[in-house]
Amino acid sequence: MKPIRLLVAFAAALCTTLAGAQGFPNKPVRMVVPFPPGGGFDGIARPFAERLSIALGQPVVVDNRPGAGGNIGTEAVARATADGYTLLFANDYPATNPNLYKEIRWDPVKDFAPISMIGSTQMAIAVNPARVKATDAKSLKAESEQKVLQYGTPGVGTSPHLFGELYGFNTGTKIQHIPYKGTGPAITDAIGGQLDFALVTVPSLVPHVKAGKLRAITVIGGTKRSPMLPDVPTLAEQGVRGVDHDVWYGLFAPAGTPEILKKLRDATATVLARRTGRATAPGRLRTDPEHPRGARRPREGGPAEMEAGGRPRQDHHRMNTTRPEGGNPMTNDRSTLSRGRRGVLAAALLATALPGVALAQAGFPDKPIRVIVSFPPGGAADQIARAVAEPLRQALGQPVVVENRAGANGNIAGDFVAKQPADGYTLLMSSGGTVSINPHLYTKMPFDPAKDLMPVAAAARVLVFPEVNPQKVPVKDAKEFIAYLKANPGKVSYGTPGNGSSPHPAAEMMKAQTNAFATHIPYRGAAPAMQDLLGGQVDFMFDPGIGLQHVKSGKLKLLAVGSPKRSPLYPDVPTLDEAGLKNFDADTYFGFYAPGGTPAPVVSRLNTEINKILRSPAFIERMNAIGAIPAPMSPSDFGMRAQIDSVRYGALIRARNIKGD
Repeated sequence: MKPIRLLVAFAAALCTTLAGAQGFPNKPVRMVVPFPPGGGFDGIARPFAERLSIALGQPVVVDNRPGAGGNIGTEAVARATADGYTLLFANDYPATNPNLYKEIRWDPVKDFAPISMIGSTQMAIAVNPARVKATDAKSLKAESEQKVLQYGTPGVGTSPHLFGELYGFNTGTKIQHIPYKGTGPAITDAIGGQLDFALVTVPSLVPHVKAGKLRAITVIGGTKRSPMLPDVPTLAEQGVRGVDHDVWYGLFAPAGTPEILKKLRDATATVLARRTGRATAPGRLRTDPEHPRGARRPREGGPAEMEAGGRPRQDHHRMNTTRPEGGNPMTNDRSTLSRGRRGVLAAALLATALPGVALAQAGFPDKPIRVIVSFPPGGAADQIARAVAEPLRQALGQPVVVENRAGANGNIAGDFVAKQPADGYTLLMSSGGTVSINPHLYTKMPFDPAKDLMPVAAAARVLVFPEVNPQKVPVKDAKEFIAYLKANPGKVSYGTPGNGSSPHPAAEMMKAQTNAFATHIPYRGAAPAMQDLLGGQVDFMFDPGIGLQHVKSGKLKLLAVGSPKRSPLYPDVPTLDEAGLKNFDADTYFGFYAPGGTPAPVVSRLNTEINKILRSPAFIERMNAIGAIPAPMSPSDFGMRAQIDSVRYGALIRARNIKGD
């Protein structure tokens, strides 16, 4: 090898060693949550991640990897590099899944190094008041003698499922388990009357209990009542024994993670000791303030016995925190430098210069990209953003972090992105309403979408589907619904994800053409609006695709498609134009925007990679599930579409005098 090559190779090795010697962490940490976004589990993990980010001084990115009762996400962490940059946020499923599944590809003892217990939360039984008259455990058992009661949980093998079965066995209550993929769907069907009761964690139930949609009859876990449901007695108070367990949460790293475990434990203890924010709010997640560092005092003899400060005992978990002495800690290379003084000095100088040279040649991107979603988790914008994020990470070679900043029909997220550096590292994912509707809807905009944002790539054409709750609106098709609407002025209500969201002007278009009156009920996101449609609190909704599974199950009635032409996904469903609403077009384009002034080469690179993803079978399949159609196009075509929609919706908003303020 020539001397100059030796010099460059030595300098590169020196750079690597110096980088490895820097303190942990020096890049974002990924925290895998093995359950869907928006549920009770995710709702505890995210605020904890926010505060852990502050304690570590680096972003802690939540990566939802649901499936197979937590096995998919857990296996991903077990196979990850043991360097502290991939963590697992888990509850007690690692103790049950090995007994529940015939084959799992991870070992809870051998594959993981425990970091800390985070806390625990109680579970509760909440009945649908319209289906169940019971007010306590005794009357619930009596009612089950008349009919077998169906209860929903987040899935087979979850803590609520196991303790539901234990509850039925110990009390003699006749119950049938209905598993769901997450807490949210189980609660939705309990509210909608498809279940007799839901058995889930207390924090997930509280809003619905307070709103009167569900009635909590008992709390499971501990002898003390939940501070979030202080009027609801525990099972112990009602004389039921042998069903006393709460759900714990903990943080884990892949086995073999080195000494940085101590720093992770200290940072976690700092978060728990603060006792501020949602993650450690009383009743949501319980910690023991009398225990050192605020960590919850575990029960004796449990599978994860703790030392002071929430540290797991090493002899229980085979923790490997040692590393070879001397040399490179990753390779155990103890060789010493034998170059002459001139060679060492030249290599050191070259190593100093290399980072600048690499930066100049690396190009975009050389650090993580943030995607700011303008609506809450679970809606169309969130689902599209997450469907793009992972393959985009693979294409660009950098993390793509999805962050929800909901509010003001996208203005909060839009304003945030508009004020970020125009370098391509912060993108906005939003519906066309943020740029095409909001300027006409709000008298004061915090930013100018035409100047402060620039189109990067459209992602999908999201269709809206007029749907009714058949138990409240007994119609067969769109024509019958229009007649029903006219015959019941002021008696029909409709829900939307918020003022100015795409379903809102769609409903206004229908009202304008039919001269009918219906009451608008705006929500903070599509998911809660859909939940109330299922529960009968509103009569109809222009669904942006998130409720199509309920159409298939018969819980909702699909009347038509709000597009100019029939959807290729539902060719047998007529359009509203065919029902008499001429030229009805309520489709909206969801896509990515960057701050104004972002360099053209950066926009071009992002557009190229995103368009490749949109054409992939995996993305097409995910969009079909929500009734959306991938829409690859150039930035200029995407911008032109936004201008066309702005003219069209602006005229409607002025004519209908719609206000967003």
